[in-house]
Amino acid sequence: MSSVHGAIAIAMRPRPGLRRDRGFTLVEVLVALGLSAVVAVLAYQSLTVASDASRAMKLAAEQMNAVERTWQFIRQDLQHSINRAPLQGQQQSLPAFEAVAAAELDSFTFVGDTWFLRLTRSGWSNPLGQVRSELQGVAYQLQDGSLYRVSWPQRDYYDGILPAMQRRLLLPGVEQLRLRFLPLSAAGLDDSDWVEQWPLSSNDGTVNNTSLPRAVEVTLVADTLPESKRVFLLAGAAQ
Repeated sequence: MSSVHGAIAIAMRPRPGLRRDRGFTLVEVLVALGLSAVVAVLAYQSLTVASDASRAMKLAAEQMNAVERTWQFIRQDLQHSINRAPLQGQQQSLPAFEAVAAAELDSFTFVGDTWFLRLTRSGWSNPLGQVRSELQGVAYQLQDGSLYRVSWPQRDYYDGILPAMQRRLLLPGVEQLRLRFLPLSAAGLDDSDWVEQWPLSSNDGTVNNTSLPRAVEVTLVADTLPESKRVFLLAGAAQ
């Protein structure tokens, strides 16, 4: 009998190199959960930063595209401006090219809205072959920090009826917009030759409604973008 008991004891003795299978302890589970939470938080933060950066880059790209489109509109309108004064009521002519200083914007209105630049331009494309003039009236408005372009068919007569107008948002988030003008009589391109309002008054107080500046300098400051400045030569000024 003793030999049997001895055999059983030997069989139940753990063999070298073998261990019993066991589960994770509570401490190990808690440590694993903590590490998983830290990794998840870091991954979420990285994802959020990347998403915010991507969104910011997209907004900046959209604003830069809007600024470039705005420059294209301004360039085309200025380069196609002509010294042709439109009529307004009782055959009274308006200046062909008119701009006001930023400090006086509140006192100048155009069809109920504030404007700072108004001109007559040619070269208005007519792809549909409509029966209309190629002349177009254009005004730029700055309202609630947004820049708008208003256009309408230009006519050589006035019948008391306002023409159909189109208003287009060019650029939101405009912080500052400045204009300067170089007269034809300027001897050079010195800073002192530029003026901030158009048309110019002569010594006797009269205003030449058909005069155009030689060049226009436009300075534009928009949200999150650096100051941008362009100078445009007016072909119509030489006519």
